[in-house]
Amino acid sequence: MNDETFWLTVTNISLCVVTVACVVLFVRVMFRDILHQRSKRAPGLTTSDGDERLGNEQVSGQDGEAGRQTNE
Repeated sequence: MNDETFWLTVTNISLCVVTVACVVLFVRVMFRDILHQRSKRAPGLTTSDGDERLGNEQVSGQDGEAGRQTNE
């Protein structure tokens, strides 16, 4: 192996190590973010449009008074 191919091989190995490290870091951060999002979410407390369901009442709107409906 001559000097030119030696440094090319060293450069390729270094780039491979950096790429693998970046992929591992990315997967780790994404996995932690997904777990955080799942633990933060409480299923059934909100609807898909952002309305809050509290007991038998549905509160809609910015002030919490508009669109109040009771389910009887």
